[in-house]
Amino acid sequence: MSKRVLIGEVLRQQGRTNKWFAEQMGKSVNTISLWVTQKVSPSLDDIFKASKILGVPVSQLINDQPDQNENNK
Repeated sequence: MSKRVLIGEVLRQQGRTNKWFAEQMGKSVNTISLWVTQKVSPSLDDIFKASKILGVPVSQLINDQPDQNENNK
């Protein structure tokens, strides 16, 4: 099982921009873009901070996904 971080989905649901979120997190817009496109995963500390900023539980930001290899078994 791998974990998907759903920050991009929550930002869209709330009508927030990557720029706004980057300012709140103290990160670059590029870093947030990498998180949103799931090219890079945020640290656990950043996930906890994001949940506070976005007002959602950590569980809403993380989704368990079966690995591709598990689907092929």
